[in-house]
Amino acid sequence: MSKICLICLVVFTLFAGMAAADNIDYADYLLKNKRYPAAILEYERYLYHHAQTASDSLYAHLAMVRAYYGAGMYDEVWEFGNQQSLLSKSPEFQRRFLSLSHLRQGNYDAARLIPELAHGTNSILLQGIAELYLGNANTAQSLFQSLPDDPVSSTIWDKTALLQICQQSQRFPHKSPWLAGTLALIPGAGYAYNHKWQTALSSLLLHSIFAATAYELHSKDLPISSALVATVGLGYYIGNIYGSISESLKYNQRHRTQYLNSHLQPFIQYLEDDLPFLNDPREQ
Repeated sequence: MSKICLICLVVFTLFAGMAAADNIDYADYLLKNKRYPAAILEYERYLYHHAQTASDSLYAHLAMVRAYYGAGMYDEVWEFGNQQSLLSKSPEFQRRFLSLSHLRQGNYDAARLIPELAHGTNSILLQGIAELYLGNANTAQSLFQSLPDDPVSSTIWDKTALLQICQQSQRFPHKSPWLAGTLALIPGAGYAYNHKWQTALSSLLLHSIFAATAYELHSKDLPISSALVATVGLGYYIGNIYGSISESLKYNQRHRTQYLNSHLQPFIQYLEDDLPFLNDPREQ
């Protein structure tokens, strides 16, 4: 009887191990094929039924962070990572995907501040990319120059390409916020400088109406009404100057972002796909 029980126990253990391996392998398959919601469910199932060690749990947690990121669930990257204390368990990985989440949302200041350069080359590359999006090409160039040379010339270490991107980003024709604000002293001229022709015409007409109305009221001995209209018109005038400056900054950011999106995508893709825990052989 005892032998039968022992045999049953061995068989059960073997089948349980095979089931766990099949479960995690299927989850990995879903992740690699970008079926992120399904992958998250499979990793959760693995954690609930099969994970036995801290290493097993960490593996699934890191994979789930990548899946949340891939699914565009950027808040979950932070919340889930915080719940599982991943900043202390795998600081480079968690900081990288927090930074990438902000980068994808256009929060470039936050994306720049999160990586720690002491964590290595991925952090250096990511911070340099964020600096480029912020228009700090010189800072980005300094960071990229500190990257080690790669003897096989893989995409990430193509420093020549990265440095060329830095140089090219400084040569863009850009709009001067100072000049836009100065031209905006003439209603509509600042918007015209930024190629916002319809807004420029609307601004000119609106200011003309305010000026004509204020003058008409003043000529009819209605100083209070004239002053009120002039005050409102002054508010629009100041807003016209501010809007022209803001539009020039948006113009510069828009063109810079379009260029960087197309040229930096291979490097960002590398940072997204650098998953050592997934690519290295795992103990079964």
